[in-house]
Order: sequence, then structure tokens, then C-alpha cells
Amino acid sequence: MDVKKFIYKLTELNFTISSCESFTGGFFCSSLTNIPGSSSVVAGALVTYMTRTKIEIAEISNQLIQQVGVVSKEVAIEMAKFSARKFKTNIGIGFTGVAGPTVLDEKQVGEFYIGYWINGKMFSTHKIAKDLSREELKSFAINTALNEIYAKI
Repeated sequence: MDVKKFIYKLTELNFTISSCESFTGGFFCSSLTNIPGSSSVVAGALVTYMTRTKIEIAEISNQLIQQVGVVSKEVAIEMAKFSARKFKTNIGIGFTGVAGPTVLDEKQVGEFYIGYWINGKMFSTHKIAKDLSREELKSFAINTALNEIYAKI
């Protein structure tokens, strides 16, 4: 997905976007803010790389994490909801996954979930991308998210 085209579409719709990122480490927001004019649509981002910060900062329930795992669609959606609520945006997105080098909570390296909150509608994406470097995995996740959002707005 062409990020310029994505930013243009958000601008055209007068939509705003925010993110709560884990394994992507802020790369989603960084990708958007590389585009001139993105300040009119990108409200901000929060990087919650550690489980503890998801609980303490992003207000993800420890009970939920214990029940479904930190790498799950439920946690990704909660991250997206938190982002949209805190930044007061039309679109919130949450990324959680395993960049490696080891398995986490029985989730394999390259497995990730993206949660979406678009004007109150929630959904998620689950992908497993094997044999990618950390940087390639982040890029794949960002592109997946851009395409999913663009298709829904």
C-alpha cells in the first residue's frame, strides 16, 4: 500500500488515526509521519513493548492477558480501542506479535495480530509470516494494516 495514498484518503475523509504498538516498535506511526501533511491525520502513538507496559500504560487487563495471552486478537483489539479512546481518533490500531528469536506463549516467531477500531467497529487480522527478518516482519505487518484499513474506510 502506498502510504501517501493512505494519508490522502484519511485526509479526504477527515479521519484521524492513532496506534498502540508492541512488536512494531512505533514503525507504523513512523511510516505515516514520513509523509508531508500527515500531522493533520496522525494523532499519535504509544509503544508498549513489554507486557507490563501493556497493563500499566495501555490499561490492558492482566486477567485478559492471563486468559488469552499477550499475543492474541483480544489484546490487539483492546490496544486499538485504548489508542482510539486516548487519542480521540476515528481509527485506532493495535499490534502485538512475536518478532523472535524465540516462541512466546506458544506463539511462533513471525506470528502477529492486528486489532482495529474504526468508528466503533472492531475487527482483527491474524498472520504468520515465517522466515522474515525482524525488519521484514514489521514491514509486512504495517502493509497488512494499511491495506485492511484502506479497504474498510
